[in-house]
This record gives sequence, structure tokens and C-alpha cells, in this order.
Amino acid sequence: MSKWKPQEFTTEDRLQVANEIFDTLLSKYNEQLISVAILNGEIFEMELKL
Repeated sequence: MSKWKPQEFTTEDRLQVANEIFDTLLSKYNEQLISVAILNGEIFEMELKL
């Protein structure tokens, strides 16, 4: 019997989710939002938007 694993995300998938999170935060906090950093534990990827 094999163990179930969730489908792995591609880099493109992770960036799409990160952009959705950024858009949500930006729409909520507007000018109060200074920056957003989303880090991936396995492979270091960071996109900083100001």
C-alpha cells in the first residue's frame, strides 16, 4: 500500500499563490503595507515587492 502525498507545487504554482497572497494583502492594507516576503523552506525563493 502506498502512502498518499499531496501533489507537489512547481515554482510557477508557488509564485502564483504568492502573487495572490500579495494582492489580497495589498487590497486589505493599501498604503500601510510596506513589504511582503514569502519564503519556501526547501528551495530558497524570495520575491520582494515594495
